Amino acid sequence: MEKSQSACPLPPKESSLFKRIVKYYDQKQYKTGLKFANQILSNPKFAEHGETLSMKGILLNCMGKKEEARDLVKRGLRANLQSFVCWHIYGLIMKSDRKYEEAIRCYIQALKLDPNNLQVLRDLSVLQMHTRDLEGCKETRTKLLTQRPSQRASWVGYAVIQHFLGNLDAAANVVNEFLKVQTGIEPYNYEHSELLLYYITILVESKRFDEALSFMESCTKDVVDHVTYLETHADLLFKLGRGKDAENDVWDLLERNPENKLYYELLYRVEAPGPGDVSVKYKTLQKCLNKFPSARLPKLLFLDLLEGDEFVSKAHEFLQHNLRRGVPTLFVQLKRFYNSPEKVASLESLYLTYRKNLDLHGTLGPISSARPTSKSEECIPEPPSTSLWLNYLLASHFNHIGQVQKALDIVSAELEINPTIVDLYVLKAEIYRDAGDVVTASRWMEEAQSLDTADRFINALCTKYMVQAQRLEDAEAMALKFTRGSSTAAAYLSEMQCMWFLIENALALRTMKRYGEALKLCHEIDRHYSAVLEDQLDFHSYCLRKGTLRAYVETVRLEDRLRDHPAYFNAASLAIEMYLFLHLNPLGEETETVDQPGSNMPSSELKKIRNKQRRAERRAEAEAQRSKADQERREQGQRSRQNADREAEADKPPEVEELDPKKISQT
Repeated sequence: MEKSQSACPLPPKESSLFKRIVKYYDQKQYKTGLKFANQILSNPKFAEHGETLSMKGILLNCMGKKEEARDLVKRGLRANLQSFVCWHIYGLIMKSDRKYEEAIRCYIQALKLDPNNLQVLRDLSVLQMHTRDLEGCKETRTKLLTQRPSQRASWVGYAVIQHFLGNLDAAANVVNEFLKVQTGIEPYNYEHSELLLYYITILVESKRFDEALSFMESCTKDVVDHVTYLETHADLLFKLGRGKDAENDVWDLLERNPENKLYYELLYRVEAPGPGDVSVKYKTLQKCLNKFPSARLPKLLFLDLLEGDEFVSKAHEFLQHNLRRGVPTLFVQLKRFYNSPEKVASLESLYLTYRKNLDLHGTLGPISSARPTSKSEECIPEPPSTSLWLNYLLASHFNHIGQVQKALDIVSAELEINPTIVDLYVLKAEIYRDAGDVVTASRWMEEAQSLDTADRFINALCTKYMVQAQRLEDAEAMALKFTRGSSTAAAYLSEMQCMWFLIENALALRTMKRYGEALKLCHEIDRHYSAVLEDQLDFHSYCLRKGTLRAYVETVRLEDRLRDHPAYFNAASLAIEMYLFLHLNPLGEETETVDQPGSNMPSSELKKIRNKQRRAERRAEAEAQRSKADQERREQGQRSRQNADREAEADKPPEVEELDPKKISQT
């Protein structure tokens, strides 16, 4: 009797209360919804009403009470196995626990009871896309399109899943049919523009270049992303063997951004449809230099082509201009020429000539070495900053070619003249680091940071150098200057998924024989990449609503190869290396960080080391507890503000087990 009562429809009064529960859940007013749920359940007749129990469970889940929520939802499902609401809510609970396969089964069961429920179909399609069940997702989105053919998301969702399945013709046909029924499009409509570009992308991927070009030229006025339009239009012309017709597009692109190397490559192809030779590039770059006299990239590309005296003459002009402007990144721009010994020798000769001219005459020399120079022009005095940046360039040059002592002498002499220039301290630190003295390098970088405490880049660089010098406590104190909240710098940077910090710390800890702590950081990096994969969940529905289809397709493809990223590869390689070492050299409970040769130490020294390790472990445990308490307070604050939307609340990840360095190293 109780079971049948729990499955019966609610009377009008309770049914009205139940509708209000659903409304407050949708409005994220969870406490108010919970109050009405308790009001229904307080009636002995409906104490085991399945749908109300399930709604109370999902409300508690959104408030962070996961255990109680899970029990209530299971009770509700047992009370009414024939309710699609109970199955749907149980699926939401499984989804919040990241048990996606279970959630999908729940949604499918809910659809057996209510085949036309749009919300369940949408939720199911999102999870199927997230788990890459593309065939299942296609079937679900077919139902959505059949039931809601008037909704934009139904069409684009079906087109996108066909695209991912490789059915490019089907995807193109779906988008084309949808575009035919579009009327009353406002000018400069971004969503419509993105749909047009997405359609062109599908045509290009299916190698229907003529059709793509024809369609593109018919909708020029409707595309608001002009850069993408010009790039795609030019690319299509090249694919069709009409490179000359792409000239206007390429020049328009260069007008927008003369520092993009890809556009110069396109221009070479315009001027020489076959394999381009140096003479074609030479003439092309001459045009670019005349058209964009202030652009940096065409000058460097032009220097790439030159040899001998021509290179010296043009390099002379380029160097003089940048030295007088005081460009700290000048050497970085010139690094491209250091693969050629002849060009390196020419550049060094120019540097030394400038230094000699400045010392003797106070000037770099003539503006152009290709014409006679008057005495008055030769004697134009240079500002003091020119000498500063010339010495900076010389020191960078000698450091790069391995003449460390010369580089140190130059930068040290310049520091005596200009002791407040931060770049000189940074350069000196780099020289020491490249020479292998990371401890001294970190000291000089610390000096640089003290001169400009508001520079976040210098702060990060100083932190990195300190970690490499195994000054981990100093590095954390330095990083703490640019962190927020009351947590430790290490916890904050880990939470912010700062990969370089974690990898550098892991390398330093490995060098210090603290394998457990190093492995813990490697596992944290792996968790961060898993979190990035999880974060795509909400975008499967968001991007379809917003119409950002090209970016969505690129993002999904990126997620599928996310662990190809160099940071993950480096962390994984480091972890594998340490696990192999630990397999061959197992550590005891008390000897993780004691070096093997230390077995010959006196017992008193070993005792001191072990006591120091215990104190470090206690400090680490205390910091972990403080970090966990801070995290709990932040989560509580977020719950009280109720600032997350329904899906974000329901999809809150389960608690992750705390990593224990000692257990990891002894596994």
